Amino acid sequence: MASSLIDVAGARTSIRPVDGLPMLHVEHPRLAGGGRILKEVVDRLAAALLLVAGAPFVAVIALAVGWTTPGPVLFRQVRVGKMGVSLSSTSSAPCSPTLRSGWRRSGT
Repeated sequence: MASSLIDVAGARTSIRPVDGLPMLHVEHPRLAGGGRILKEVVDRLAAALLLVAGAPFVAVIALAVGWTTPGPVLFRQVRVGKMGVSLSSTSSAPCSPTLRSGWRRSGT
């Protein structure tokens, strides 16, 4: 695997000793100008396409879970974040009614 990585990113790789063992180190790529913009556009388009392509599958799974289990498929949960800030998040509910009932009792 290391030889394949060196073939692709040869200029960014180096072998450095760590505690007497040789370790392969790979530098982050440095893109500038048009290359950076092109990479960002391609990354965003690929993410959008995958999101749109995957949405029907997620919807079918959510409908199947909703039809086969009691309670909501999604629920809101308040979590404590950095420096005590409360964050509200929407999560998918677990399929186990036992877990759901335990969450309802605890008030989350």
